Amino acid sequence: MRLTETADSPLVSRQPLDNTGSLKSAAVVGLLCLTNLLSYLDRTALSILLPPIRAEFTLSDTQLGVLTGIAFAAFYAVAGIPIAYLADRWSRTSIISISVAAWSLATALTGAAGNFLQLFLARMGTAVGEAGALPPTHSLFSDMFSAERRAGVLAVHS
Repeated sequence: MRLTETADSPLVSRQPLDNTGSLKSAAVVGLLCLTNLLSYLDRTALSILLPPIRAEFTLSDTQLGVLTGIAFAAFYAVAGIPIAYLADRWSRTSIISISVAAWSLATALTGAAGNFLQLFLARMGTAVGEAGALPPTHSLFSDMFSAERRAGVLAVHS
């Protein structure tokens, strides 16, 4: 479907659009697959570094569990709902761009953290940023591809 914008409403009408074989649609899918891969890497990078983080900040198992569990999962799940709502009403490419910038900044802040609270807040920021990529991506795919092709595109993306 194609989006049209006016001054009073960002999304007024949707017209079917099937970019099944276009180079542009392949580039969009490829770029969003790369975004999804980077999201996964940013999400899991902390797990690889837990032993040196534990040693530097003298963290307990509970604190490490909070950083790798609730600090990410709860905020990711909760933030995804309003972002999905927004993705149907605003520019999905802008939401994805802002989300990538936000989670990249939060991931960098994780590396600059000096204590547990700062680590927790940075992980929370990473989660909120990453939550902003998936709903608008799925919405974009729904606009770009017919129902018959969409499952394949979503499978490649995942």
